[in-house]
Amino acid sequence: MELNKEDGGNRQCIMVQMTEATEKEPKKNICKDITRERVKQAIDKYDYKSGFKYLRVGEPIDAETMLSGTLPTYKQFAKYAYYLCTGEYLQDESSIDEICFFVAIHKNQAIYLIYKKDYDTLTRLALNLPVAEAILKAHKNKKAIVYAPACFLDEEYLKANNIEFVGIPYNLFRRNGQ
Repeated sequence: MELNKEDGGNRQCIMVQMTEATEKEPKKNICKDITRERVKQAIDKYDYKSGFKYLRVGEPIDAETMLSGTLPTYKQFAKYAYYLCTGEYLQDESSIDEICFFVAIHKNQAIYLIYKKDYDTLTRLALNLPVAEAILKAHKNKKAIVYAPACFLDEEYLKANNIEFVGIPYNLFRRNGQ
């Protein structure tokens, strides 16, 4: 922050800390309670023109964790699917619509996630004709990328309608790096 103040730079820093919470002190959080407060005080005291974000890492979202029984919320998984699809973080979460299975638009593609945080429901969910027709109606001129547990449409239909199916959780990482 001092160097940025001196030369107008735009340096950034990321600090990561493992939890120090214990049974005796379940809410112990040095990063939040001490480091964050020190940084805030330094910004105020030295009139730095910068700020910071304090973020917490959530539960892991991967095939192994999901298959072991830990399912993320729709919003958590939607943000993760967006990241896998685009390589970017979803800045505006207001587009996420669990009812329509819609996540967001990125460039010329509409990203969808057919998912419910319930194994019984999840086993019955799929990209099917009514869902595909709703997607096509909502985003006519965009490629649709649909993350879902199953797909009941043939490749010919998907290709003709510019829909890409990505299976979850087994093919969760397929788009990463493409």
